[in-house]
Amino acid sequence: MNTIFIYSGQGVASHCIEHTIHLLRQKYGHLYTLVRATAEQLAEEKTPPKLYVLPGGSAITIGQDLDPAMPKIRKFIAQGSGLLAMCAGAMTASTQWQ
Repeated sequence: MNTIFIYSGQGVASHCIEHTIHLLRQKYGHLYTLVRATAEQLAEEKTPPKLYVLPGGSAITIGQDLDPAMPKIRKFIAQGSGLLAMCAGAMTASTQWQ
């Protein structure tokens, strides 16, 4: 599936989501479907995307909201797939975000 999941749940700053989507659409919009996804959607999704994107915002809030989806995201990354994480998103993606 040629999909990029962009986490847009609790804790993400709205301007970070909008700028991230704008940039990804400009560069990759013709190749990939960009999907805004909540933590629940990420946790329940059966088909992994080409890329997970975690924009910036509040690391604690993002981490708490994403907690159920993080094992899936970490497994995806461990298998050699992609993660684009910025600012608080990068802090959340680390193993010691708290």
